[in-house]
Amino acid sequence: MAGLISILAGLVTFFYPSMTALVLLMFIAAWAIIIGLLQIWGAIEWRKLLDDVWILGLNGALSMAFGAILLARPGAGAVALVWMIGWFAVVFGCLWVAFAFRLKKFKTASA
Repeated sequence: MAGLISILAGLVTFFYPSMTALVLLMFIAAWAIIIGLLQIWGAIEWRKLLDDVWILGLNGALSMAFGAILLARPGAGAVALVWMIGWFAVVFGCLWVAFAFRLKKFKTASA
C-alpha cells in the first residue's frame, strides 16, 4: 500500500509541474503522514509474528512527525526543506535496513 501511495504522489507531481512549492510541500507532508500511519499499522500487525517491530513503529512515528513539521512550518524555505528531506531520508533508510535485518533473522529462524 505504501508503494502505491508513493507512486501516486510521484505521478501527481509529474502531471502538475506548474504547481507552487507550497502545494508540492503539502503533497509531501500528506504523503509522509499517510506512510507513517501505514507503518505504525504494519508494526501493530507484525508484532503478532515478530518481537522487535518497534523499529517499524519508530519509522512510522518519524514519518508522521516529518509530515507534521512540514505542515506547521511551510514557509521555512527551500534550503531548510532540502535539509529536512535529506535527514529524513537518511534516518528512514537506516530504520528500513535495520528492519530488513530483523526480517532476515525471522526468515532464517522459521526455515
